[in-house]
Amino acid sequence: MLNCENISFCYESKTVLREISLRIRRGERTAVLGPNGSGKTTLLGLFGGLLKPKNGRITLSGIDLADMSPTQIARRLAIVPQETRLTFDYSVLQMTLMGRYPHLKRFEHEGLDDYKIAREALAATGISQLEDRSYKTLSGGEKQRVVIASALTQLWQLKDSQKPSPNEGLLLLDEPTASLDIGYQLDIIKALLILNENHKTTLVISTHDLGLAARLSDEIIMIRHGRLLATGPTENTLTRETIRDLYDIEAEVHRNQETGHLMVVPLARK
Repeated sequence: MLNCENISFCYESKTVLREISLRIRRGERTAVLGPNGSGKTTLLGLFGGLLKPKNGRITLSGIDLADMSPTQIARRLAIVPQETRLTFDYSVLQMTLMGRYPHLKRFEHEGLDDYKIAREALAATGISQLEDRSYKTLSGGEKQRVVIASALTQLWQLKDSQKPSPNEGLLLLDEPTASLDIGYQLDIIKALLILNENHKTTLVISTHDLGLAARLSDEIIMIRHGRLLATGPTENTLTRETIRDLYDIEAEVHRNQETGHLMVVPLARK
C-alpha cells in the first residue's frame, strides 16, 4: 500500500532520516518506535505528504506522492496528531464533518451523504451520543476519539450499498494515547482495533509506549539516529535484544497467559 524507497530527509543542514526503505501493507497495524529525536514524527510527516524527502521516493498504491495533489492524498490518507488545539469551539459533529473538506468542491457545503458518513464515523469510534456536545467540554480520551472520527470521515466514501467504506484508507496516528489515563488508553486501543478489524483501516502508530505497540501492532518499525534499526512482525522484532539496541535499556518481554498479548517490562538502563 505504502512503499518507501531509500528516503532521506534534512531540516536545513541537519539530516534527520537516512536511507529508509520499508513497506506498509493494506490492513496492517504498524507501530513506529524510537527514542526522542529519532525521526518518528518526521517519518509520519513524510508518509502523509506533509514533508518531501530529500532523496528517494514514497508511493501510495503505486503512485508517487510527489505526483499527487494534496486533495488526492487527503482522500486516501489521514493524520491524527498528538494534540489538537482549536481557536474556536465546535460541536463534535462539526469537528467530525471537517474531515469531508477534501471531498467538497470550492464553496460547496456538506450534504446529506457527508452527514451520514460523519455519523457512521462517530458510531465506529463509540461516541455517537456526543455529537451535539461542545468539543472543548470533552475529556482527553473523548477528544482523541473525535479527532479519529474526523480522520475516518476524511477517508470514507459511500458505496452502492449506501454504507461508508474506506477508500484504501490509511490512518497515521502520532502518540494517540499520550497524556491519557489507563482507562482512556484502553478505550482508544479498543476503538482502533475495531476500525482495523471491522472497517479494514490500515493503521500506522508512532508511539513511545512499548505496551501499546506490543498489544496493538502486528508489524514493528524501529528507528534510531534517523536510521532503520529493525522492522518485521511484532513477535520477531520486539525482543529484549532490539529493545536494548533501540533504547539502551534492559527489558523483559513475555506473553501474558490470560490475554495472549506480548508484554514489555522495562527493567533498567543498560
